[in-house]
Amino acid sequence: MAQNVLFFRLILATAISICMIIFVWTQKQLIVSLTTAPSECNSSTDDAKTRMNDLRDYYKQQVEEHVSFNNWDMGCSDLGLLGSYFRAILDRLNTGVPKKLRLLFDVGANNGQDAETIMALFHKQVGMCQPYSSPFTVVSIEPSPQVFCELQELAVKKGWKASNKGEMIRLNVGMSQETGFLRFLDPGNEGGKLIGSVKSSNNQTLGPFMTQDQFRNITQCKHTGNRTIDHNRVTMVPTYTMDTLVLALENLVHPMVPKGSEIFFLKIDTEGHDKFVIRGARNMLAQKRIIFVLFEVWTNASIREIASFMDELNYACFIISPKVLIPVHPKNWWYDHLDNELHWWGNGVCGIRDSSSLSMLFRMFHSDNDFLLQAHDSVVK
Repeated sequence: MAQNVLFFRLILATAISICMIIFVWTQKQLIVSLTTAPSECNSSTDDAKTRMNDLRDYYKQQVEEHVSFNNWDMGCSDLGLLGSYFRAILDRLNTGVPKKLRLLFDVGANNGQDAETIMALFHKQVGMCQPYSSPFTVVSIEPSPQVFCELQELAVKKGWKASNKGEMIRLNVGMSQETGFLRFLDPGNEGGKLIGSVKSSNNQTLGPFMTQDQFRNITQCKHTGNRTIDHNRVTMVPTYTMDTLVLALENLVHPMVPKGSEIFFLKIDTEGHDKFVIRGARNMLAQKRIIFVLFEVWTNASIREIASFMDELNYACFIISPKVLIPVHPKNWWYDHLDNELHWWGNGVCGIRDSSSLSMLFRMFHSDNDFLLQAHDSVVK
C-alpha cells in the first residue's frame, strides 16, 4: 500500500513539472511574438511606403519627360493609340450570344478622321461569324454645317449605313453642358468653337423628345455654295447635353438607339470645350452607362477640373503618353511640373474605377512593364 502511494506521488510530481515547463515555454513564445510583431508590421509598412514613393517618382519622371507645349507625341496619342485595346476589351465584355449592342460616340467628328479609325477597328464580322461579332453603332457629331457635309460625303463613299439597324448615326449638332441653340464660330475647318448660347431659336426648344422631322433635319447636309474658310463666320447650331441627346434618340417614334443603351466610349475633341461636354453627361456617368471617356487637353486647369469631376463619379483618369498611362488626380496624383507647364497639348482617358474594363486597359497597355503591372491595385482601384 505504501509503495502505491509513493508511486502515485512520483507520477503527480512529474506531471506538475511537465506542466510548469510547458507553461514557461509558452510564456516565452508569447513574449517573443509580442516583441517581434511590431517590427514585422513596421517592415511591411515601410516596404509599402517605399513602393508607393518609387511609383510616384516614376510617374513624376514621365510627366516631366513628356508634358510640354510642342510634344506632338502626346497630342497624337489618342484614339489611334488606344483603339485596338478598346476593341479587344469590347470583345471580352461581349461574351455569349446574343451580343449586347453598345454605342461609340465620336463628338467633334470633323470630316471623319476618327470615324475612319473607329470603323476600321470595330468592323463587324460577316458570314457565319456575324452572330459572334460585337454589335455597335457609331454616333458621329459635328456642329459645323460645312464640315458635316464633308463627313456625310465620306460616309457615302465608304458605304457606312445610317439607320436604326445600321452602324453609324451622323448628327449636325453641338454638344455642351446645356441644351439650346449655341452660337458657333464656324471657319469651315476643325478650328470651330462654341461661343455663346440661347435657350430657344425660332420658337424651337430642344429637349429629351425629338420629332422625326427634327431628327431628319439634323442628319442632312444643309451647307450650300462654295466651301471656303471664313474665320468670321458665326452659325447658330442646335446643341444638346449627352444626357438629353441619348434620351431624345431613345424616345423617337422610330428609336435610333435601344433604351438604356450603354456607351462603350465617349471620344471628345471639341477644341477646348471638352469639359463642358463631359459635364453634360453627368447622369449617364453616375449610372455607369459610359465605360470610357477619351478627351483632349490644352491646359492644366481643364484636366484638373475633368479629373476632379470624374473622381466624384468614381472614375479614374489618366494622361495618355505613348508608353504609359499616367494617373492624374487633383490630390492623389498631381505633379509640380503640370503647374509649371500651364499650356500643353495632350489627351486623357477615364474609366470606371475598380472595373474589369479599366483593369484590362491598364494591364494591356503596360503588358511589357512589370513595374507598372505590379502597381495595378494602387492606381486602378
